[in-house]
Amino acid sequence: MTATELLLAQELQETKEIKVIKPDWNNLIDKIIAIDLDIKWWRGETRLRKEDLGLEESDPEYQEFLQKQVRFGTKRIMPERFFGELRLLEGRARQLMITNAQHSPWGFLMSKKVYPAWREKMVEVQTKFLEVGEQLAFERDQVVEEMRELYQRAAQGAWEIRQKKEQSNGDEISKAPNYFIEGFVETILSQIPSVKEIQNSFYFDWTPSYIAPPKEVLLEKQLEEAFKVTEEDKEKWEAFKEEEALEKEIQPTSAKT
Repeated sequence: MTATELLLAQELQETKEIKVIKPDWNNLIDKIIAIDLDIKWWRGETRLRKEDLGLEESDPEYQEFLQKQVRFGTKRIMPERFFGELRLLEGRARQLMITNAQHSPWGFLMSKKVYPAWREKMVEVQTKFLEVGEQLAFERDQVVEEMRELYQRAAQGAWEIRQKKEQSNGDEISKAPNYFIEGFVETILSQIPSVKEIQNSFYFDWTPSYIAPPKEVLLEKQLEEAFKVTEEDKEKWEAFKEEEALEKEIQPTSAKT
């Protein structure tokens, strides 16, 4: 057992034999690359808080009621036609990565032979993804109006939540006043970015990387490259040997004459 194996066995508190794996680094670095995939986009989500509903009462009993009756959290402020397609395209891209590469601490490892076909498919997904992003930015004002109509209806529900306590006292819930509806809706719509911000939020790219081997392996590879015998060298050597052989044949004949 080597010192390295002994130290590892002690660290692991293992009595079994420690095996040594010696990867063929020269073969490995010649066949694979690491890929880093980066996809970003505005996902059309915002958080709904109790303040957005005008629920700011400090009465402990009222706060307890809110915790039981009201659910706050993420609200969609992007039409499903955009969100669904973008999510599908991102999923497609990540699936292409998973099925063609192996995850590792250095990123996804991929065969160089696989890369060209994989890249062709990824370019198709990338192009479509960015086109949908541009279309979303182009329709930004229309999206705002769609969300306005949606959250105007939601405002009435928010008002009813606010009035729940009064209803428990027998009072009839009234229609939400305009000031509440407008305030509620504008709070939500203010979270929709500008056209430029939407455009800038979209990013889809990947970076191939060379995996550098350990220094001693790299040095060995460099030495092999430096002293590699080329076909030209072989031809020169064969020609030299033929000349040598020819000279040896000629010299004895000259000596006899």
